[in-house]
Amino acid sequence: MSKGFKVQTLSSKERALQVLKTDYFLKDGQYRDLVSRNRKQHFWNNLAGNDIACTREELFTPCDDRFVASLDVTTTPGGKPLYTLFNETKGFWKLRIVRSSVNDLTDFTVSVLVGNKWRYYPDAIKRHIVRDHGLEVFREWRDVVLADLDSLRQLIGAAKFDGYAYSATCCDSSKRLCQRAGLEVQRDIAFLFPG
Repeated sequence: MSKGFKVQTLSSKERALQVLKTDYFLKDGQYRDLVSRNRKQHFWNNLAGNDIACTREELFTPCDDRFVASLDVTTTPGGKPLYTLFNETKGFWKLRIVRSSVNDLTDFTVSVLVGNKWRYYPDAIKRHIVRDHGLEVFREWRDVVLADLDSLRQLIGAAKFDGYAYSATCCDSSKRLCQRAGLEVQRDIAFLFPG
């Protein structure tokens, strides 16, 4: 007969629900509201610009086969440093995890390669590809990118850091992608728990 404490392992859903109850920025919704406002602004900025202009060949070439410049933000809007915990690419995917020096908040961004730039807004991505190349090319690109979802799963599995990270999903398509990649999504927030 064994004595002592039994190790209790929580499922990712249980862990996410626990974080939602205890994390300062998630309890009162301020994180989700802030990200929602920022992403809406980013979305409208992307709709107005011509920032995804690329050739059809670039659209279908994964990052492993070429150099893609990455213009990651390294400071908060107030100028405080962001500490990069993980920033890797594979195939058509990029996973970046950062911790803020201001509030110790750790969040992540899943981006997809669209031509020669990393993007995360599905509606803006679709709009630009359809505008520049047509709906059939967008559908073909989407199928190729989703067929490479194992690359994103590998990035998620390779991420090592202390604690947990979360990210507000920007739309239903973003939410479904996170779920298909194996991330836990609760209340439209995706959670990444290192393995």
